[in-house]
Amino acid sequence: MKSSLENLKKHLLKEKRHSERLNSAIKIFYSLPPSLDWIGPILLIDISGGGLKFKSDRKIKRNTEINLKILLTNDSQPIITKGKITWCRGSYLENKKPNYVLGVEFYKMSRDDRIKFVTYICDNILNKYLSNKNKLKIS
Repeated sequence: MKSSLENLKKHLLKEKRHSERLNSAIKIFYSLPPSLDWIGPILLIDISGGGLKFKSDRKIKRNTEINLKILLTNDSQPIITKGKITWCRGSYLENKKPNYVLGVEFYKMSRDDRIKFVTYICDNILNKYLSNKNKLKIS
């Protein structure tokens, strides 16, 4: 197992991002202060230890504060956190409706939610790269 973990560390260090991104069936709700109205549920494109990416029909400016309710697939209690929009890219679909992809960076999460979130992310990264016999799935 030690060599598998060492190979996994080498693979992850090759990545240029600060955190590994996961494609997972996680849904979120969001609100834009001062509104308390939640928008969603929205299925994420991906998520990492530092933020997430999702599609929206709304354009949201960079650095806008956003409230998030993250529904992890293995937990009935959502994680409530704050983030900021780091980028917003738009395009138009065939039906001429705008479609945006937004990047969000987390900046405020309770200690308990952070522990639950990091545990979830770590478990899923290990499941992504290690088989049931702790063999590395990547070459």
